[in-house]
Amino acid sequence: MARKRGPSTQSLGAYAVGYGRPPAHGQFRPGQSGNPHGRPKGAASLTSLIMKAMNEKVVVHEGGRRRKITKGEAIAKQMVNRAASGDLRAMQMLQNVERLQLMVAQAAERSATPEPEIPQPQYPQIDFSKLSTRQLKVLQEAPEIIQGDQEPPQDLPMPPPAPGEEPR
Repeated sequence: MARKRGPSTQSLGAYAVGYGRPPAHGQFRPGQSGNPHGRPKGAASLTSLIMKAMNEKVVVHEGGRRRKITKGEAIAKQMVNRAASGDLRAMQMLQNVERLQLMVAQAAERSATPEPEIPQPQYPQIDFSKLSTRQLKVLQEAPEIIQGDQEPPQDLPMPPPAPGEEPR
């Protein structure tokens, strides 16, 4: 049953303040946002901060010369040098990096090649109003007959087998 409502408080000039009804002076004005400044644009994610740090240049001494390379290159050189000197942890880390690169390449290859469309089977349209009770019962038992769990009834005509299908 619908609740009867009295005259609106707006029409009486009064506004009932209470739970879920803040005072009029504390409400947002039409067109005013509840979060005026919002989320700062360009807030950096952890990944972008790491990438920025990895691309910073550092000075290294190689073969008696000073060179500027990125921190990422320096890390890679150190890891390869440690692995070459027999550090098992460095070897495992290199293998993990190689595996990850292979997985990324395979995923990119899979996403680049579209999957072939599988044609959907076309099912016959059946007018159930023209079927007898016996035929409706056979239709209900069709999944068991198709799976071979049950023999089809001999008194009902069966459609001829499809090309390449063995007869029952």
